Amino acid sequence: MRPIIGIFILLVCCLFIQKPHAEEKPSEINFSAELSSNPLTITAEKVIDPLTFLGNDNHIYRLAGLDVPGVTSFTESNIATQAKEWLEKAVAGQTLYIYQSRDLTARQNRMGHFPVHAVRKFDNTWLQGAMIEEGLARVLTSESMTEMAIPMLVAERKAREANKNLWADAQFKILSPEESLTVRNDIYIVEGTVKSAAINNNIVYLNFGDDWRKDFTIVVPAALRQKLSRANIDLLSFKDKKIRIRGFIESKNGPSITLTHFQQMELLEDSPH
Repeated sequence: MRPIIGIFILLVCCLFIQKPHAEEKPSEINFSAELSSNPLTITAEKVIDPLTFLGNDNHIYRLAGLDVPGVTSFTESNIATQAKEWLEKAVAGQTLYIYQSRDLTARQNRMGHFPVHAVRKFDNTWLQGAMIEEGLARVLTSESMTEMAIPMLVAERKAREANKNLWADAQFKILSPEESLTVRNDIYIVEGTVKSAAINNNIVYLNFGDDWRKDFTIVVPAALRQKLSRANIDLLSFKDKKIRIRGFIESKNGPSITLTHFQQMELLEDSPH
């Protein structure tokens, strides 16, 4: 299987379909195409956890778009310890270019931290891409910061195919819809074919089994459905499509993930490669 990593919301609500360039290197990525074109320059003084560090400007920066098990998600793992050690070696005392969202409202989270993408100056290493390729983090964009989803998913695919670190642990594998029936209340990745698509009270339900009351479902709230509809995305046409979805699984007539932004999903196609 290969993902068509597509139909992503850029800037306000502009969506497009694009295949990832598997050989694209961090040094070739145009960060300013999606993020602020004027990066900050700071020195990392202290790593706080696998995703956050203190800059010499006394601001706390958080690497956006990542999930490190044991930090963002609840599953206990030694990955968090490994990821923190990796980040300490990667950034301690280093000058970094800090790329922020173009959306000013997304530049600071409720903890007062600054979600960013960071590039190490001396060798142009993109920290998100490097951490994901080491298998020390998974991709987990948020509703407020969806930028760089495509190259992050490319990096994740490489790590998963190489069975690196967290991808060598069965508890982090991609689940089938049937396997999702046994898990709840944490972040997971589920992959399967949509068996039916329905709309009720303007909410779309993408069902992955024959019994929507107990099988895995993607729930798309009315506001997001309307936004996607304005961009000519018909969710009801996703019946029989193979989809990979990531997010928090909860119990709503069986296991379900509520879609907050379209970058949580990848459309898949069969490929001999």
